[in-house]
Amino acid sequence: MMSLIEDDMRSFFPSIQFGVKLAGGSKAAAQLTRAELAYAATKHADVIALKIDFKNAFNAISRARVWDALLAHPKAAPILKAFHWQYSEASPLLLLRSSNGVRQGCPFAAFAFALTVQPLYEASLRGSPDCRGFSIQDDFTIVGPSAQVLRSFDYLQAHAQMEFELELVTAKCQVFLPPTVAPSRVQAIHEQCAQRHLAHSTEMESLGVMFGPDASVMRHCQQAVDTSAHFFACVSHPAMPTQTAALLLRFCAIPKLGYLARTTRPELLLEPARCFDQMALQAQLTILQQTEASLTALQPRMGDPDSTIHDTGDGDPPPGSQPHVSTGRVTAVSKEQLLQRMALPLSLGGLGLRAAKSVRYAAYFASLQQILPYFAQLHPELCTDPAAVKRTELDLELKHCQAELVKAGATNEFVVSGEGMLPAALPRHALVLRQAPRASQPASPLPVAPPPDFRPPPSLSRRASTTPGSVRRAVRSARALTPSPPSSCSPT
Repeated sequence: MMSLIEDDMRSFFPSIQFGVKLAGGSKAAAQLTRAELAYAATKHADVIALKIDFKNAFNAISRARVWDALLAHPKAAPILKAFHWQYSEASPLLLLRSSNGVRQGCPFAAFAFALTVQPLYEASLRGSPDCRGFSIQDDFTIVGPSAQVLRSFDYLQAHAQMEFELELVTAKCQVFLPPTVAPSRVQAIHEQCAQRHLAHSTEMESLGVMFGPDASVMRHCQQAVDTSAHFFACVSHPAMPTQTAALLLRFCAIPKLGYLARTTRPELLLEPARCFDQMALQAQLTILQQTEASLTALQPRMGDPDSTIHDTGDGDPPPGSQPHVSTGRVTAVSKEQLLQRMALPLSLGGLGLRAAKSVRYAAYFASLQQILPYFAQLHPELCTDPAAVKRTELDLELKHCQAELVKAGATNEFVVSGEGMLPAALPRHALVLRQAPRASQPASPLPVAPPPDFRPPPSLSRRASTTPGSVRRAVRSARALTPSPPSSCSPT
């Protein structure tokens, strides 16, 4: 039913609301909050953020107000009859019947609630021209100069309960003071918060993202990693069937750090990501019943044919260690190569054990790229001033991620897809994430081309005549699955 109006969704929510029919809305709202804090700080000395909390918002909002909001939008006409059929009678609860709120699980609930509170959010910002608001349903964050932000709070406190039957929970609202606030303004902000019984801090968690000092952000990420330890222990339990455990690990555990990778600066996520990757790898090895002996069974050894012992010139190796050995044996595979292949996608012969550490910059870069059109909409003055764009924190972070990705092997190619949505002055950062050949790189442990007698599987052969991409996929599969050639031979 919602498909009847989903093409017009941006006309219902031209700004503020990112929680309805918008892929990645939460990370977009979080990134816009961070970008706005940095940009507004270049114009004002007392920029703060205020997190708003309503009590039991979905169940408390007035149904009459929801119905009026739907009637006020002609484009909502296709769902009016269905909505009336759902909500014209009181909802049965455990001991009583309720005539307020929208039902959890109802396909109309999120849209109807967001549409109803949209005028409230817009009105609260109308008297604060330098403030910007970002919302995911009832999670509403306001960014701007302190006086204007608190003026918006006063408006919400005065009108939310009276007009929408939404109770503002002051004890759960919080003011965030970033390090850009001038020291001379801090005391005044504290006093204004005290007058309104608002908590204030130099760190704030909103939409699952920590804003504040680097130490607080890293601690928040580490806590998210620590909470995954129990899940890894469960999937690697001996009683868990191997196939079930492998699927749960790949589909449920590996993506756990995806949201943080998109919303946390990559440098701050490095150590938590390393810890998470190690836990995931250990779980995978336990599921497959792999030991150190099995992982090193195919390593080059001194007894191999044509083996070469590499002496570093430091004398005998330490007791219990082995010297570095290379061999021409075709089946020789090191432990490091095996672990690398486990991280490959299934289409390339791997286990899909993607490392969070390796995708940090790509994930963060993609989330920054997503918010560029919305940031331009908030600040149209940037659309005609390229110099001002280059001074924004958003542009600096994009360029930093871009440089790190190129350093890691991505080709720096700019594409034109989607340019119509970006103003002329805004950067069109785009990368094609494929390995770029570099002379300084060591030889890949995998051959650069399939063997001459390689033939793609029948399923790929059938598609090869109509889908050129299938040929490339077949070649990549051959590279991943074919063992390394002898060092004395050159790849064909």
